[in-house]
Amino acid sequence: SNRDDETDGINDDSVNENIQQYEALVFVGVLACMVLCCCFSCILRRIQIHLLGSYDHNLLFFAGNRGDAVDRDSIFRNSLLGNGESDWLCPLCRFENRPRCEQCNLCGTTKKLAIQLRTTLLKASAQIIEGIEVTAIDLLDRQKWAASRLMWCREVGLEGNLVLWQYRSKRNPSTESKGRITAAYFAVPRSDISSFYWVRLQCSVDQTRLNSKTRESNDDMTLSKEEVRSEMDSLTNPLLPPVSPSSVGRGGDPHCEADIRSPSQIILSGAFNDLRDNLSAEEIRKMGELPFRAKHLWFEYQLDRLQVPWNAGHFMLEVSRTFLLQSSVDQFLYQSPTSVRQRMRVVFIGEPGLDVGGIQREWFLLVIKELLTPGRELYRLLPGAMGYSIDPRARRFEQLELFEFTGRILGKAILERQSLPATFSSVLYKHILRAPLTEEDLRALDPELHKHILWLRKNSTEGLDLDFTVSRDHSTAPVELKPGGKHIAVTEVNKQEYITLLVRWHLVDAVDAQLWHLLRGLYTVIPWDLLLLWDHAELEFIICGTQSIDVDDWRRHTEYVGGFSSLGDAHEIVEWFWSIVKDELDEDQRTRLLQFCTGSSRVPAQGFKSLQRNDGKYQRFTLENTAGHEENNTLWLPQSHTCFNRLDLPTYKKRADLKDALVLVLEMDVTGFSMD
Repeated sequence: SNRDDETDGINDDSVNENIQQYEALVFVGVLACMVLCCCFSCILRRIQIHLLGSYDHNLLFFAGNRGDAVDRDSIFRNSLLGNGESDWLCPLCRFENRPRCEQCNLCGTTKKLAIQLRTTLLKASAQIIEGIEVTAIDLLDRQKWAASRLMWCREVGLEGNLVLWQYRSKRNPSTESKGRITAAYFAVPRSDISSFYWVRLQCSVDQTRLNSKTRESNDDMTLSKEEVRSEMDSLTNPLLPPVSPSSVGRGGDPHCEADIRSPSQIILSGAFNDLRDNLSAEEIRKMGELPFRAKHLWFEYQLDRLQVPWNAGHFMLEVSRTFLLQSSVDQFLYQSPTSVRQRMRVVFIGEPGLDVGGIQREWFLLVIKELLTPGRELYRLLPGAMGYSIDPRARRFEQLELFEFTGRILGKAILERQSLPATFSSVLYKHILRAPLTEEDLRALDPELHKHILWLRKNSTEGLDLDFTVSRDHSTAPVELKPGGKHIAVTEVNKQEYITLLVRWHLVDAVDAQLWHLLRGLYTVIPWDLLLLWDHAELEFIICGTQSIDVDDWRRHTEYVGGFSSLGDAHEIVEWFWSIVKDELDEDQRTRLLQFCTGSSRVPAQGFKSLQRNDGKYQRFTLENTAGHEENNTLWLPQSHTCFNRLDLPTYKKRADLKDALVLVLEMDVTGFSMD
């Protein structure tokens, strides 16, 4: 029994030893897991610091429910419809404006004038635009530019896989069957070189047949289906030579690679055609006919599908304020198409700010200003400040790089839903859309040249000593408009050909290399077919937003936190703030205030309720009350948080102090970011 007791003791000691070893292994395992977790956490932390800068995670969500995403459908819906307020239609450009917009977002016609015009014009005999009569009143350039979007409509081609443009006469077919436009032109970028195909359209057509929804035969087509298909193949395939007009028996313009006659059509093909399987020509046509709200909402969801999700990849730009443009070009221009569609964060070197939208908005603003600086000789400001056009002299390699960079900036701004403070010429927007160009478009680029052409058309060429050449600028030799042009005098016989070539030169050929690179940059980010649902005026509105600030809309879509949360806009300081903004600040000061609060000087197309952060979440403008006030003759200034569209207002005792503080802030050049 003693031996058994000894055996039991040995077994107990062995069991205890095994238990101790097991516990030790568990302890070591747990300790190792903790060490690995700590290491992994440190690695992640370093990656986050590298990507976003050092920050407090709570900053991302300190706004509480204000930072929650708002249903996009409700953002794009008319929130005032329940009050019986519907969108109003501008009688000049037929754009559907939000109920309380005081002026048309496209043409600038005031709502009051629009009501008067609609009442008066329906009783008058005049031009017809989409069934709405418009008299020959004196229109501003902006109104003419916006109204011209009604000149063309979209159709689906013969094979069902092409988007075509068709001319819509602006005159009443019952009194006049011919339109004013006799020909239009369309530039298709080539795939292999920095130049364009030139397509000519005949626009004087029988309006009755044009409006017919069914055609029993193809008699009104100069080209047969086989000829159109052949033409499409030659334009699409860069390996094939351009179509010769004589090769299909048209005898059209010898200076055009294609000549498509009544009903006027344009084949949208050529370079940069990154067509997506999910978007058909019929879908483009149908979406293009929707009201702006519905069309914009559909476009937003298409952008969502195009943009690479954050968890699938993102990139960061580390840029220098001193060398802003060059450092931005070096990093952004050579990103792959997939990379450039990823979410982007911007960091200014030496500044610890966290980019949740505000830094990116400021970067877009500063980059555009750099590109439009006159000293860079990339763009020219058009007469009457009607936007910027491409400078024909900017043909050096480094300048062409900047045009491609400009295109990428435009595409990235669309993808990131950023409104740019840059208005380009209508001709450029038409080129982006591959929309028809006419002689009238030359008036926007060079009014004096347009007047000269109108005079030349009505008068004799005798004694003018003109030849088929044009000067790119005063420092270079003349450029021939056709081979041997310097030896060909302009006569009454060839005057129309001279005018045609001169218009073509100024609209396309003078800037073909610059335009080609800009389009390549833009289409790298946004496929061209996705842009086709817009017309040129709508596209500018999408890219630039609106510069006119509707203070009532701003106030209606503002949230209040902190000391303002209980009373909201009934708080005394809040009432002071809005009355000052609306009644005592001019338009330029309101623009600067908007930029100070949000980082952008433009309002998005859907108004203040659609303000966003750069993670795609909607973030309304917010007012917060802080404890600061006037002490020891020190005036506390408002503080902005552009990433969250927030403005902090100290507790001012007098209305005058609030106004003085706002004006002082707006007179400063406030740039840079901190972690306050």
